[in-house]
Amino acid sequence: MPSKTRELGALVPAALMVGDVAGLAVMYALAVRFGLPGNFSVAVAAHSPHLVFIAGCWVIGAAEHGCWRVRRMGEMAALLPALLKASAFAAACSILLMVLFNGGGVQAGFLAILYGGGMATIATVRLALLAATAALHRAGCLRRAVLIVGANERTRQLVERIRGGHEYTVVGVLDDDAERGADFCGGDTAYLGACSALPAVLSEKPVDDLFIGLTLRSNFEAIRRIGQVAERHGLAVHLLADLFQSQHAQTLVTQTGGIPILALSPVPENRLALAMKRVIDFVGSSLLLVVFFPLFLMTAIVIKMDSKGPVFFLQERAGRNQRRFKMVKFRSMVANAEELRQALEAQNEVAGPAFKLSRDPRVTRVGAFMRKHSIDELPQLINVWRGEMSLVGPRPAVAADAGKYTLEERRRLSMKQGMTGLWQVSGRHSLSFEEWLRLDLGYIDSWSLFQDFVILVKTLREVVQGKNAA
Repeated sequence: MPSKTRELGALVPAALMVGDVAGLAVMYALAVRFGLPGNFSVAVAAHSPHLVFIAGCWVIGAAEHGCWRVRRMGEMAALLPALLKASAFAAACSILLMVLFNGGGVQAGFLAILYGGGMATIATVRLALLAATAALHRAGCLRRAVLIVGANERTRQLVERIRGGHEYTVVGVLDDDAERGADFCGGDTAYLGACSALPAVLSEKPVDDLFIGLTLRSNFEAIRRIGQVAERHGLAVHLLADLFQSQHAQTLVTQTGGIPILALSPVPENRLALAMKRVIDFVGSSLLLVVFFPLFLMTAIVIKMDSKGPVFFLQERAGRNQRRFKMVKFRSMVANAEELRQALEAQNEVAGPAFKLSRDPRVTRVGAFMRKHSIDELPQLINVWRGEMSLVGPRPAVAADAGKYTLEERRRLSMKQGMTGLWQVSGRHSLSFEEWLRLDLGYIDSWSLFQDFVILVKTLREVVQGKNAA
């Protein structure tokens, strides 16, 4: 039974993925049939690349938001927002594809059928699966047998959570201190002896998972021996990884050169989603550089007519993890603006290691208009294209200002800096440095591709309205 339980549990995410793609294919056919004009067979064949693209976007979005994790029925409410975010990401990609390559523009009816029906299909599949799984768990089927090593507060919390569900059954607890182990156990949890009794317990009882809650510093050799015994029995071992108290970092298990590593990361570590973010940055910046090329030429001419000096302003900024790069902007100030800054430091309106003036005397007439509508920021698309920046992220700090950051403030440099971010859509220059920092750190802690999409949409609104610009 343990091996069958493990095999069935491993099949659930794969079944969900296949079900999602199959459901999208069916809804895609219905959306083409009722949402697009023309012959059905011809339309399906013509739009088949769109289906492949959308299916890929859904897989990426679903993987990022954990839509294929096995969950209890009581957690369905928490799963629905993840499904909505993944679907919104796929819909946004679909709209972008239609805008760029479909001469007929965005087909609202097609999208409504595809994503409305797709969400209903995917949610129904999950409800059916979770209901079936919950019924099997309540009947005592598909439960994983768990053996716990260590009788302490950490494992007590684990036992309480296991008892609150129907997915696991605690076989018993091992601990070298017999009195402590007996006090720890009770009810349906049995004390099975010292850690040295592990081989005998495994030979007598069916066990699927072994959870080790011993402290690493004082029990290293014992943990090593337990791991060796479990390996010989082909048993999955889980070491409780809350080794350090951390305010922001998440515990991750990675590999470096084939060596397993326990990592504490305070920044996003979803490599698939981060890779997709870079693809979006490269493709988006490439397209926008082509689209805005006429505007670049016009702006350059106006800048040269308005004041003396170069068209572009290059300034050293602090990028991800303190990497320095030259950020490119259209020059919106007089040519010697950097030299004049020192004389204006006393008028700085922002507390902390930053410098802002709402009525900066260095700004030119054309520069004021460019700043209001963020036209001066457009050349940063070059930085995005080169990989020095992202379309969305914490705002890149002036290198000299970043050198004054405290350790807490430096965490805002732990992710690639962006052309726009929460700062841009939450008040821009009207915010204090503390609010600016809070928004950047909040962005890092809750980052997702969907959040990036929302910020980009809000940025477009801010740019058009020209509010809170300096």
